[in-house]
Formats: sequence, structure tokens, C-alpha cells
Amino acid sequence: MLLLTAQRKGTVLGMTPWQVGADGLWRIPDENMKSGRQHLLPLPPQAHHLVQRAAEVRGASRWLLPSERLRSRKQQDARISDWALNNLLARLFDRGDPVKGRAPGPLADMEPFTVYDLRRTAATMVASEFKVPPHVLNRLLDHKVGDVGGWSSISAEIYDTYEYLDEKGEALKRWGDWLEALVGPIA
Repeated sequence: MLLLTAQRKGTVLGMTPWQVGADGLWRIPDENMKSGRQHLLPLPPQAHHLVQRAAEVRGASRWLLPSERLRSRKQQDARISDWALNNLLARLFDRGDPVKGRAPGPLADMEPFTVYDLRRTAATMVASEFKVPPHVLNRLLDHKVGDVGGWSSISAEIYDTYEYLDEKGEALKRWGDWLEALVGPIA
């Protein structure tokens, strides 16, 4: 989901099934956004399918990606923590320590990457491979609008209130299709 949507990890981990409509539009509430404003994101078909599958298997949790570990420890409904993904990647890329008897992780031979690198990679590929204009990419990433086509950032934020839903949706659909062609069926 992180790579398919190019959204921040806290936003993805904070998803609830009710945020995604049958039309695949993810309505991310302002409290889940770093910008503090609601974000609308048309999900690519691959991500929409993953959301539907996660909703089917999540059990009684309100979260789309619940944490079984935190739930069993705290006896409450909890989502996967932001740090859980960082810790997972650290274990996967761990080079091991023979002195301490720690075996290398399954991806120890790969160049390590961070959760943030997934977002950066998605943004870079969407811009470079599909020639998505910077103002659309900024809206997709929910960044403040910078200089766009000669508009100052103040002018763009005040006067350009268009959501670019179709453009964001097309960019993410092409990105999802590209990923699926690279790795095979995602869902």
C-alpha cells in the first residue's frame, strides 16, 4: 500500500475501511494528514483490491491493518505502529552478528532502504516515467503547492483549489500497472 499510493506510513497504517468508498476514492481525514487538511486519493485498482481483501480479514478491528501483537498485549484494538515497519526492515536487512549468534536477515545481501524510500521512489517514478506535472505530483503527495507554472505558492494555494482527482487517479493507475508488470499480480 505504501508503494502503490505514495502516502506517508502513518496515513496508510491509520486507514479504516470506512475511508475508502466503493468507487476506490480514499477520503483521508484531516487528523490523519501531516498537512492537517483532508486528502482525496483515487486508489489504483491494485490498492483498492488490497483494501477490500484487508477489510475481509481484519476481524473486529476498526483498523484496516490491525496489530495483533499490540491487541494481545494491551487487550485493545490497535493499529500497526509506525515503528513496526522500521523494525521489520531493520530485521530483514540485518547483516547478522556471528559473535552474538544472530543470523543475517533474509535480505541481508540487498542494499537497505527505509519506509520513506518507498514514497520517494513512487514519487520519482511517477514523475519521470509518466511525466506527471509537478503540481499534480504535489497534490498526490499532499505537499504544499510550490511554484507551479509561474504561480507563486501563495497564489497556487489560494486560487488553485482544484483537487486533480482524475489526474492523480490516472498517475496512480499507471504506476500500479507498471508495478504489477514488474513483479506480477499484486492482489
